[in-house]
Amino acid sequence: MTLRCDGNGLWNLNESLTFGLRAAEFDLQYIEEPVASVENDLAAFHCTTGVPVALDESVDRAMHLAWRRYHEHDEHDSASKESSAEPQSVAQALRELFEPTFGVVALVLKPSVLGGYENCALVASAAREKGIGSVVTSAFESGVGVAHCANFAAALDLASLNAAAKARETTRTGASSEDDQGDDSYSPGSGFRVTAHTGDSSDDDQTHGETQWNSTGTLQITPHGLGTGAWLVGDVTKRDFAPMVRRIDETGAPLGVGISLRGGSATDMASDFSWRPEVVFPVSAQGESPESWGVTSFIDVITDVGVYRFFVTDSGRNGDGNDDPTNPEKEKAVLFLHGFLGDGTDWTCVVAGLLESARCVVVDLPNHGGTVFVPGPGFQRKDGMTIEAMSNAIGKLGQELFVSKKISLGGKNGAKNKSSSFPSVTLVGYSLGARIALSYAVDGDKHGGWLKHGGGVVSIGGSPGISTSDFDRADRASRDDHLATALRESGVQAFTRAWYENGLFGGLVSHPRFQGCNSPEFVRAARSANVPDAAGKLAEVLSQASPGRQQVVTVEKLLASGVRVDFITGANDKKFVKVANAIADGMRKQSGTKTSKVTSQTVPNAGHAAHLEAPEGLVLPLLRCVLENAKRSE
Repeated sequence: MTLRCDGNGLWNLNESLTFGLRAAEFDLQYIEEPVASVENDLAAFHCTTGVPVALDESVDRAMHLAWRRYHEHDEHDSASKESSAEPQSVAQALRELFEPTFGVVALVLKPSVLGGYENCALVASAAREKGIGSVVTSAFESGVGVAHCANFAAALDLASLNAAAKARETTRTGASSEDDQGDDSYSPGSGFRVTAHTGDSSDDDQTHGETQWNSTGTLQITPHGLGTGAWLVGDVTKRDFAPMVRRIDETGAPLGVGISLRGGSATDMASDFSWRPEVVFPVSAQGESPESWGVTSFIDVITDVGVYRFFVTDSGRNGDGNDDPTNPEKEKAVLFLHGFLGDGTDWTCVVAGLLESARCVVVDLPNHGGTVFVPGPGFQRKDGMTIEAMSNAIGKLGQELFVSKKISLGGKNGAKNKSSSFPSVTLVGYSLGARIALSYAVDGDKHGGWLKHGGGVVSIGGSPGISTSDFDRADRASRDDHLATALRESGVQAFTRAWYENGLFGGLVSHPRFQGCNSPEFVRAARSANVPDAAGKLAEVLSQASPGRQQVVTVEKLLASGVRVDFITGANDKKFVKVANAIADGMRKQSGTKTSKVTSQTVPNAGHAAHLEAPEGLVLPLLRCVLENAKRSE
């Protein structure tokens, strides 16, 4: 069964987020008009909840404005023979609604509202070019009108099948045309989900040497909004022109309830489940449908203290062509490190906003999520949990992920030669992950130095360690040891509950996304109950990675590293805003100039966990950092 919901454009952002996050577990096909202000709030809703969106009234308004502008232009042109504004095409009128971060997967079309079937067909065509489906529904039509809508819906389904087949063929052959190329390739959502088409393995069959995304190729027959099963009292027609039917495919498998295109008598609807079957032939998607944005794998990293088996999710090289060795543009990549008690899924909303621009790699830190550590001879498990040990491991993981020997084309005769490939990598860390990232920035040369070949570090709510006094360092280490003991004794679930009562997370726990025991943080904690010694493993991280024990990352070390550092902090996280500004000011003062290797900025309306509280506000600053790092590496 597929579920759809309709907010009717009546909710403010907080109300829509509350509903969307609670409804996420039901895998909605989409929600219609979830916010009152599409322009201001729709991106925030979709990026935070991940729930696919359909637009109904917003399409009506966009078409109305375009129609009014057309007539104003026509009247002005007739009077003065001069045009004050050019009329818009349907595609131009709807362009803003196709913004990828809005997450629109379907447009809901009412022919009687949009001005007839021809106007609706134009809207559907514009949506189809973006890989967005169309759902036909009715307003106050009689049986005659509903029957015509059903035939129109069937025509749109056929157009979708033909467009999908053409798109898949285009992807398979590597051919392209102006009609098949759109600005957007991100079309999330259950039922209208983008499918990756894997072509032949030969270079000749791949436009960039990697799997290409084509959202139009996944368009398919969709249930339309015509099967209400109850017609208006006093219908002007005696015969029912739109009888209900059970839809089945050629094998007899059920496809839900729909409207018959063959007509029939009202007696066919005598009982609730006695409708005759009608066979339909849906398009079958080719290739594999990814369940998430990337491919997961385990990568083993051998260090002096033992072996780390990292659980990694990797989107692969981004599809803008910069992975082509003959392309002068540098490959861009982002490696994400989460915080204590988190895992890689914390970054899902942020990754969604960056996938179009960079390769995204998310890793579970040691003793978190799916990553495990096996100590070497003479070492204990806790020895692999210090900031320096984890920084060392992340450095070697980066070697595996980003530094490779490639065969590149060179010379006038196309001679092949081996060369090292160093992409521009931005290492993004939050809290614990930020301290690991900063540590790697100052010691990167020990591990291959991949950050220094055109990359940088972004610290979100991170600190360089405690440098005020030995007493302060010892006091903090002692407090973290006591917390680690409490974690071992109380278990992960109880400790997690107490941990998020800390005032540092006030912005997160009061956010609509955070739903107490149903929040992702607590779901993770409950899941860890099945992991042997989960509390002990996390306690080792808490104790050994204490800011009181790590080597301090000083301003002098950061300047000497040559690595660009960007500090991003939630505007409401006053303590860490102060820390970030102090480091940035120190680097500028020490360098004697307004160095371009450090910035400090804030995310409005966010606290310590900015990536969870306001991911939509974090994406643009992160993207700027990624692009600036790539620019500096050229």
